[in-house]
Amino acid sequence: MSRYVEAALPSLDDSFETLSYHAKTIWLFTRSDLKTIVIPSTFFGLLAAYSGPPLMTSTLTLSSILLRTPYVLLWVWSTLLPFNINNQCHPDSIAEDRFNKPWRPMPGNRIAPKHAITLMCILYVVNLAIGFQLGAVRQSVALLLLGIWYNRLGGADRSCMEKNFINGAGYVSFITGALSVAANTPRTLVTTAAIAVPWFTIIGATIFTTVHMQDLEDQEGDAARGRWTVPLVLGDAVARYIIAVAVPAWSVFTPFFMKSRVSGFVLPNLLAAVVAFRVLRYRYKEEDRATFIIWNMWILSIYAIPLSVVVS
Repeated sequence: MSRYVEAALPSLDDSFETLSYHAKTIWLFTRSDLKTIVIPSTFFGLLAAYSGPPLMTSTLTLSSILLRTPYVLLWVWSTLLPFNINNQCHPDSIAEDRFNKPWRPMPGNRIAPKHAITLMCILYVVNLAIGFQLGAVRQSVALLLLGIWYNRLGGADRSCMEKNFINGAGYVSFITGALSVAANTPRTLVTTAAIAVPWFTIIGATIFTTVHMQDLEDQEGDAARGRWTVPLVLGDAVARYIIAVAVPAWSVFTPFFMKSRVSGFVLPNLLAAVVAFRVLRYRYKEEDRATFIIWNMWILSIYAIPLSVVVS
């Protein structure tokens, strides 16, 4: 019997190694967007559900929201994964990633593009099923269509305004989907909360005017691909000044719009000051990457404003 056990051990080791390899490949598809999509969208969904009004017509208990957290994470990540594969499997994307993100699965030769496309199609079907089950199928469909526009119809390449618009619509789709899943009652959302639609529109506009922060560190790869981003179309300096003006401006307007007290202005404006200072002062690739992380923290502070209204 021991001979059979010993013979089986190498096979088990090989299976574990293969599983680990493929799990890492899947992880690498979404690694760079954990800080931009997965964490912020999940944070927004849970926080907005707990805030209740003004974005929802009823208030949920903390325990019920915490129980929904794994479902929110599942929906957000399962929606992001096929979108990212779609974004990364195009030949131009692979060439761009050799400059910007050589650790990604396809420039790193971890998976062939044709196999990635097959995986993407399967995952889109899986995500639609998850969205239907969890109450966010509308957002799943919206993000599927936005992904086709962005990755297959040239939406990310033709115009920097078009690229930023799709990004803004994508962010709004992710956060409203996360809120639908967190609330577990999609009909409780924006349809009956008067301020919700304007608030989501403002968030979309906030993303539209500042999301090119992520393009500052990717200019070499974007130029190699021929992608028209704000820094490449308007120039690096102009792109930075737009961010340095827009981020503080939104930090004042958004809490004012939500009728927040002074406490709701503090964190967004502190982070906005850091972003504005750094984007003008520090201009190397590694420094832009660090500033982009702070920009994501700033977005989180904007997402938290409805809760600050309730608490205050």
